[in-house]
Amino acid sequence: MNGERFRFAPGSIRLVPLVVLSVSWIGFSSVDVAQAGLIVPNTFGQGADASLGNDSVVLGTSNGGAGTAMEIRANDAATNRNRLGIVRFDVSQVNGDTTGAILKLYETGNNSRTVTIYGLNDGDAGESWGEGTITYDTAPAISLIVGPPPATAFDALRTTLLGTLNTTGSTTEYLSFSSATLDTFLAADTNGLATFYLYRDGGGAVTFRTKEFNYTGTVGNVPTLELPNIPEPSALVLLIGGLAAGAALRGRR
Repeated sequence: MNGERFRFAPGSIRLVPLVVLSVSWIGFSSVDVAQAGLIVPNTFGQGADASLGNDSVVLGTSNGGAGTAMEIRANDAATNRNRLGIVRFDVSQVNGDTTGAILKLYETGNNSRTVTIYGLNDGDAGESWGEGTITYDTAPAISLIVGPPPATAFDALRTTLLGTLNTTGSTTEYLSFSSATLDTFLAADTNGLATFYLYRDGGGAVTFRTKEFNYTGTVGNVPTLELPNIPEPSALVLLIGGLAAGAALRGRR
């Protein structure tokens, strides 16, 4: 188990042990529990994602919630494309220190490009958007810049600019985004929902896998939130205590 990352089923949330602590005295050779973190895939709870578009090819009334990928590009004079992604996480189990939070997205292109990430502010009326019904025209806190080329404007009173994510030349890769603004954004949550917009202002596309890809036969590579400082140390004590109690029960049999 040393250093091993555990796989999890769609719809689950899990404690992720990262550093080894020997507990052979309770019947295990080793258990990774010293520094635990919470991984929240957007397949859990009310998590969702969708592609949004409003250009000469994709109508603003189109729903892209069933697709296995989100194409991100806008203000692209060569193609007149205006596409972005929206991702929601169920963070109802996130209680504690959100510092060091990591948003992970699986990119399937092979170009070095920049994606801008916005958060939909806590308590916004649009946070409960439906994956099967959302469209560009109904998405919360965005509006069309007609152009040409077309682009998207974000309502500064309803969204927070969290930062940018840079892709590399790799064909496929998990990309990690973190920032102090992301930490603060998650810490301010009061309703257990966190929605992010993925946007690229400029030529060329970036493509990310959605949670629907998880159901095509290849498990994994879905959008995830990693909270390395949750649960708090007291919860780890309970975890170790639970393992010890289980071993004691087995010893009585």
